[in-house]
Order: sequence, then structure tokens, then C-alpha cells
Amino acid sequence: GYHLSKRTGEFVEGSPLNALSVTPPFKEYHFIDLDGDKTQALQAVVGDRPDVHLYTGNCNSILLDQVFPRVRWSHRRRALCLLDPYGINLNWSVVQAAGNTRTIEVFINFMVMDMNRNVLWREPEKVRREQRDRMTAFWGDESWTEIAYQANPSLFPVLDRP
Repeated sequence: GYHLSKRTGEFVEGSPLNALSVTPPFKEYHFIDLDGDKTQALQAVVGDRPDVHLYTGNCNSILLDQVFPRVRWSHRRRALCLLDPYGINLNWSVVQAAGNTRTIEVFINFMVMDMNRNVLWREPEKVRREQRDRMTAFWGDESWTEIAYQANPSLFPVLDRP
């Protein structure tokens, strides 16, 4: 929910605290993190607000099992889901499930650094299988390989001229 700036030493609000200060406010907030220390720190800041729900664990299962079922069209509920994972550990099935509800709007922060560092190499045959599998789970299928590993000879291709 917050950190101290290395440059200035000042308190800087993170995404959860920024979300909690939006006007007009949402009726409920659900925050998920793999790191229990982070959810405990956020709990200490937000206190016992009944509109804030904190979860420690894998967002792929928590969203599907605990959060999305609360947003049903039959209850006239809608949601905004901001997915901001640390890496490409988000499964496409979560995004697809949110879309299938027709009540949840989704924003995804693409983890470009993780993709570039672990998957999108110039020599794709050297990428470890588990990294490729993570990317496929995130993308939803293996079509990403056709796009990511296209051979482009240069930024400015030579055009055929009559």
C-alpha cells in the first residue's frame, strides 16, 4: 500500500491506497497479494474498514473462487478489476472468466519486463519450458509465439519497386 522513496525518504502511496482515495468511492475493495507481509502492512494502514477485503495467495484462484462470484448481474452488481501482477503469473482463464460475467471491466498491467527477461528472447529455443508455459497460461494459447518470434530484417523494410 505504500513505500518510502529511496530518493527523498518520503512516504509514497501505492496503488491500493490510491484506489481507496478515489472519489466517489467504490462500495467494496478487494486486494490480493502473494506476500503476506504486504497484506498485513496494508491491513495495518486500512484498519477494520468493512469495505476492504484483503487476501494473501494466488490471484488466479482467489479471483475465481472468492471475488468474482460476488459480482453477479442478478444482484445488479458491477466491478472494475485492475490486474497488476508482478510477473506473467496471471492466467488468461481469469480474464476470460471476468469477461464472461458481463459485469466486470478489466484493466491489465502487462508485465513487459518479465516477458522480455524470461520469454521474449532472440533465440526462443533457449527459453526454459516453464517460462514458455507461464507465457502461454497468461496469453491463453500459444499464438503469442507466432507474433513474438517473427523475423523482421529491419525497422525499415525494403519495398519492391517497379
